[in-house]
Amino acid sequence: MQALAVTLLRHSKSRARHAIRFLIAITIVTISPDWRTMMSSIEKTYENRQAGYTDRYKIEFRRESASYFTIWCLEHPADPYDKDVSHHHLYANGQLCQREGYESRALEHAEAFAYWWMKRWSIYIRTGTFPMTSETVRVPDRN
Repeated sequence: MQALAVTLLRHSKSRARHAIRFLIAITIVTISPDWRTMMSSIEKTYENRQAGYTDRYKIEFRRESASYFTIWCLEHPADPYDKDVSHHHLYANGQLCQREGYESRALEHAEAFAYWWMKRWSIYIRTGTFPMTSETVRVPDRN
């Protein structure tokens, strides 16, 4: 990709404005043939502040296709119980488990699912139990 970009610029010095437009088009096509998938990932940090403790998390939301996001926990409090994904919904590679067909189709849903999971992970690391309770999650607006 870089060699291609250098070659295009070298041959297009007299028409730099057109070369830039062409390079942008090449980059978009290289990332994905579907313009809606240009945003590939976003990382956010969170703190779960409760009476007596504060847990810190770093979450990455990845757009896997034009239709859904995957959620990855890059940093979280250590798991003292070492249970498997069927118990706490966290794969060993850091991806959060969402049932097939129920993946997050919007970033807001992915963030709400991450909030739901982080709250329960904080309970799990203290008790050994991951509560599978439903909850309405309101995601605050923030950059």
